[in-house]
Amino acid sequence: MAYTKFGELVRIIRIRHHEVMGDMAKKLGLKLPFFSAIESGKKNVPAELITKIVECYHLSTEEEQELIEAAEESRTQYKISTIVAGIDPLFFNSQRKKLTRQGVSYLLPEEGSDDMKVYIWVPLKQT
Repeated sequence: MAYTKFGELVRIIRIRHHEVMGDMAKKLGLKLPFFSAIESGKKNVPAELITKIVECYHLSTEEEQELIEAAEESRTQYKISTIVAGIDPLFFNSQRKKLTRQGVSYLLPEEGSDDMKVYIWVPLKQT
């Protein structure tokens, strides 16, 4: 299994504490499939997860910074607001089938909002 930089660091922490993935996921309050997807780079690292890892495993400031940098390096998706990006939401919506075929997913409108917002998730290629 290929790991991201973040996945490698988390795996080292697990091994250092004689834990398997399930033990660490439970300790961090995560479901095993979700934690596995984070470790393998299929899901982005939630910001609060780094804080939980640092607290649970008493990591140093340097180790925390290394985790933060690895999490950013391991990102597989970015959320972009078309409002901020200057893309017309109506045009985007009319093009969604074509964009979906190209690996772009969408959400329109934002849940619980009267504003018309479109978010685009663009999968990045793993190197």
